Amino acid sequence: MIHLSQLLAIQRHVDRTASNIANVDTPGYRGIKQNFREYIKKENEAGDGQTKPYTISMVSTGTEILDLTDGKIVSTGNPTDVAIRGSGWFAIDTPEGQRYTKDGSFVVRADGVLVNRAGLPVAASSGSLRVLKSDGPVSISADGAVVAGNRMLGHLKVVEFQDSRAIRPEGNNLYNAVSEVPRSVQANLAPGFLEISNVVGAYELINIAQLTRTYENVLKLMLSEASPNELQRLSGQTETS
Repeated sequence: MIHLSQLLAIQRHVDRTASNIANVDTPGYRGIKQNFREYIKKENEAGDGQTKPYTISMVSTGTEILDLTDGKIVSTGNPTDVAIRGSGWFAIDTPEGQRYTKDGSFVVRADGVLVNRAGLPVAASSGSLRVLKSDGPVSISADGAVVAGNRMLGHLKVVEFQDSRAIRPEGNNLYNAVSEVPRSVQANLAPGFLEISNVVGAYELINIAQLTRTYENVLKLMLSEASPNELQRLSGQTETS
């Protein structure tokens, strides 16, 4: 049971590290760290007609911690790419309500709406971010103003959270904080730039290699100490008469 809890915790960490590696090239992605916790479980063992108390050290999968350190800002030259300088999140309109991202790689959809990589509309703090066929090229300024030719469309909505610890990933590089109501802030953007993922690929590769070795060692130890009956139980097999 002790080693099994360790294996489950390690597997959870491996899965999270693999996800970080898969998103090393995703703009604005925030890596997630796994925090393990040890806890003591009290048990009783009967022997020689007496009950003897003892404790077991267990490992829980712990909690996931979002790494909110900034990624590097790199030039793309794309007029609809934009990076946030410092704190702040872009607001994205989704069917479930507004969600938030650090990924400023926006494009104009076929119907003229400014959208993110997943095709979801970029939220505006003012105006409507829809380009008409008669408009000229789209550009975004440092204060978040979106201009098409000579026409002002509106401003990108940028928000901040009072307690950044409440921010959680929801998939598709979108984030939310159920317990927090974000407040709109003045945009401070870098047009023609993107913030890259804050995941350090080399570190994550070393980490997953170490986790794999640890998993294998714990598994070998568990198999060497387990009784045949216990191995049958863990594999889901039962003895037949």
